[in-house]
Amino acid sequence: MDSKAGSAIAAMTFSAAIWGFIGMYTRNLASEGFTAMQTAFLRMLIGAVILAVLLAVFDRTSFAIKRRDVWLFVLIGAIRIVSDFFLFEAQIRIHLSLSTVLQMTSPYWVLLFCMILFSEAITARKVFAICMAFVGCILVTGVLSEDVDFDLLGISFAALAGVTFAGYTVGNKLLMNRGYSGNTVILYVFLTAALVSLPFSDVLSIPGKVVSNQVIMDILGMGILMSLIPYYLQVYSLKYLSPVTANLIGILEVPSAVIVGYVIYGESLGLLNFIGMALIPLSIVVMNLDIRRMRMERLAKKAGKL
Repeated sequence: MDSKAGSAIAAMTFSAAIWGFIGMYTRNLASEGFTAMQTAFLRMLIGAVILAVLLAVFDRTSFAIKRRDVWLFVLIGAIRIVSDFFLFEAQIRIHLSLSTVLQMTSPYWVLLFCMILFSEAITARKVFAICMAFVGCILVTGVLSEDVDFDLLGISFAALAGVTFAGYTVGNKLLMNRGYSGNTVILYVFLTAALVSLPFSDVLSIPGKVVSNQVIMDILGMGILMSLIPYYLQVYSLKYLSPVTANLIGILEVPSAVIVGYVIYGESLGLLNFIGMALIPLSIVVMNLDIRRMRMERLAKKAGKL
């Protein structure tokens, strides 16, 4: 593994760890009366505005895009906001554990999309790694041991969240392959996501809900800590990793969220949870092991001793 791939894996790992804290901000904002769509709208808008200001000062070339690619930026931005909407609605209707597990089917969809769009081979190692990660998600969330509410609409929303998040990841890769920088991709995807969600966000009611400095901090946290920074790290990782690998690493968000729930909200953890948390990073190791190369190196060493 070269240094760039290693740094990309580290960036995606850190991004996933950050996303594990998002529940703190969504719960805080929900308690102040913010709807799921308003939270998603503010998340994208704040990130886009702050990044636009930074680019206006340090990198104005990132504002340039080709006219023929405008539709693609709009499409990917729409997929981004729809994915958030599906996930938030699922979390309202069914247990958080079940909605998380269903959303984390996204690596399977990424694998399928990459096979179609990028002619990426589906290997036994990739499938095994993704299955291992999915089993880890089930164990981490404890969905097997809970009295799960099988609400059909909620389950459908969670499954669609997995499909759309996969589409968003692959869409970012498509934009990178067209030569756009990470700054350009994030800026216009965030901006179009905010614009698409604008008619559904009841923005006129938002100022009346900003009643304290804590609310302001939560909004800024959603826009910067939970959006701009992790998405920037994700886009960077896609420069050097396949969408399949990047999306698989993103599953580390699950154990990160579980740890946050345990430390901050006093949620329980059992043996199966810890086994699941071990399986997820292990699956990433399996995905990145070049077994054939390692075998050849061992054979070469043995031949050298003869």
